[in-house]
Amino acid sequence: SRLKDNINNNIRELVYLITREMTSREDKKEKWAKFKNENNAALRELLGMPEGSGNRVGDLVGFDIHPEENLILLNYTSQAHNILHEIEGGWTPALRAMRGLVYSFGKNLEDIQLVSRGFDKFFNQSELPETSVSALYERCGDEKLICREKADGHMVEIFIHEDRLFATTRGKFGTLSAQQAMRMMNRAQWIKADLVARSLKQELMTLVVELITPESEVHVDYNGKETMFLLAAFDKAGSQIHDALLPDIVGTLPELFSLPDSVFMTLDEIFADVQDRNVENKEGWVVNCQGMLVKFKYETYIGKMVADKLSYKYIMCIVPAWYICSI
Repeated sequence: SRLKDNINNNIRELVYLITREMTSREDKKEKWAKFKNENNAALRELLGMPEGSGNRVGDLVGFDIHPEENLILLNYTSQAHNILHEIEGGWTPALRAMRGLVYSFGKNLEDIQLVSRGFDKFFNQSELPETSVSALYERCGDEKLICREKADGHMVEIFIHEDRLFATTRGKFGTLSAQQAMRMMNRAQWIKADLVARSLKQELMTLVVELITPESEVHVDYNGKETMFLLAAFDKAGSQIHDALLPDIVGTLPELFSLPDSVFMTLDEIFADVQDRNVENKEGWVVNCQGMLVKFKYETYIGKMVADKLSYKYIMCIVPAWYICSI
C-alpha cells in the first residue's frame, strides 16, 4: 500500500493547522478542545468526511507531540470506532491512514514531512460491508490467499529521524512497548536492515513489528518469549516495500526479528479453520484478499475477548454474527 499524494497533502495541511497553535503536549491540553470547535469545517474537509457524519469531526482525531522533537503522531480515536461503522463512507482514506502516522513539523508547510507510518486501518471479517462474507467471496472467490498468523502483542513502528532511532506505538510516544522495542533494537541493527533494503534499491523509512513480551501479551500466552514479529517495511515515499524483503531482514537479524507463520488458504478453508474450537492459544490470521487486508479471529480467541468483558458495542463491531448466535 502507498500513502497517496492527495491524502498525504491533506494530512500535511492538517498537521500545519494543528501545529500553528499547538507544538507541545501542554499546548494540546490547553487548546485542543477549543481548536476542535473553531476548526470543525476545515477538519471535515481535510478528512474528507461525508455529509451526515456528525458535527464534532475533531473528536475522531487524536494526536501526540514528542516531548523533545518536532514530531507529531496522528491516530484515529476510540470515538471514531464508536460511530464510524454506522456511517457509510465514514472511514475515509485519510482516517484509515491515520493509524500511527508520524510527521515532522516546523514553522512552514514545507517543514511538514512524513517520517513514519504503519498499516492503513483494516477490519475484521464482517465488521464493515466490504468485509462481509458475501463481499469477500465476490472479491476473492475460491482463490488461494496468503494468510499470516496474527501475533497477539503490540504493534510498534521503528524509524530513523535526523540520524536517531525512534520507536512508537500507534497512539502515543514513549509507551512501555515503545521503550521495550528500543531496548531490544539499536541503531546499528537498523543500519543492517537498511543495507539489506538498499541492496534491493529500496530506502527504509519504517519497520512495523508486533512486539511480543510478557508485558505486551493480550490473550495468547507466549510463555515469556520476547521477540518482534516483522510485519512490514515502508520506504521513504510512504510505499510498502514488497514482503519478499522481510525474510532477508530477518535472516540478517535473527536474534531480533521473527516472521509470523504464513499459509495459503481459500476462504472456505479459512472459515473452517477459525471455527475449529480445538484451536487454542492463537488469535487468528491477517488475510490478503486481493490487495485488501482482512482480520479473521478464532472462535476460541473471540471467546476470551467476550469473557474479558469488552463492551457490547465493540464486540458487536468485531465478532461475526455467526459467533454471537452460537454463544
